[in-house]
Amino acid sequence: MTDTIRIDLDAVRVYRNKSEYRTTQRARSSLGHEIIGDGPIVSKLAAILRAENPQFEGLLAVYRGDTPCFIPTPLKTAFFSAPQPKQLRRRPR
Repeated sequence: MTDTIRIDLDAVRVYRNKSEYRTTQRARSSLGHEIIGDGPIVSKLAAILRAENPQFEGLLAVYRGDTPCFIPTPLKTAFFSAPQPKQLRRRPR
């Protein structure tokens, strides 16, 4: 296994029918995973990679073409959703 997992970002066409389409984001990992859609697709893909590779100690690198999008970080901590800060939590009514 390599010491870095790479995620490549690009845009693809998503067709509604033969003549209607829109572009949406796609994230592909070097391990063969692919997510197409809107929203936080990089964090969704990182969660999938963490679940499938719990013992992986290497880095996660995200690129759009040849340009790095984020600083390479360990997969165990990359795009990990933390609890909402106390001051932003909703108060019960």
